[in-house]
Amino acid sequence: MPQTLGTWHMKLDAEEDLITGANFNIEVSFYNPAIYSVTFYPKKAVFYNYPIGSDVECLKCNYTGRSSEQDGVKGDKYKLHREVLRLTTDGLISLRDFEVVVPRKTTQFGIFKASVPFRAYFKIPRNNTALLAELKPLYLDCKKHKTLLLSIRIEDVHTRFGFITRKVPSEYELFLPLRCEVDAGIDNWFQDPGSFNGVILGGAANIAANHNDAWA
Repeated sequence: MPQTLGTWHMKLDAEEDLITGANFNIEVSFYNPAIYSVTFYPKKAVFYNYPIGSDVECLKCNYTGRSSEQDGVKGDKYKLHREVLRLTTDGLISLRDFEVVVPRKTTQFGIFKASVPFRAYFKIPRNNTALLAELKPLYLDCKKHKTLLLSIRIEDVHTRFGFITRKVPSEYELFLPLRCEVDAGIDNWFQDPGSFNGVILGGAANIAANHNDAWA
């Protein structure tokens, strides 16, 4: 697993509710070969979780979408939370942070780097079995591997220089490997398998704006 960007947490708060999430920065590199500055901005971002499963071979099948020879099950990935659009108020990132002015090149191999904050804080009562079922894929990888593999797919990308705006005919996916810590006190929260709809925490509100230092 490559170097991790931060830590995803699962623990109980003072009210005995499960809190889960992470704070870290997504580092993005740009290369601008032009002699003028270019503004890069996407209009949509989607987060995914690639389940590691029982071993790394399962993770490889999940990434490529091939069937595993061990179990014959087609690999998959799960959407995390919900799509982030320009007007989204509780997204895992803000697209405003992804609007980056890339300066003109200063050297042949000059790389410009930008940092985009990722902020997630979810609070789940024990009786909310639907949300616990949505969280269980993350919990399983956390318990077995102490690692999560998330990704962000950046879509509907545009560039602007002067009065000219162009849509980039590509999408970009960045992988976000994370450490994961689980308090032992929540293990029995996931005994009931529940029904998983394929979206992790899709029914939960991200209240990270009210908990800026939660994972410090």
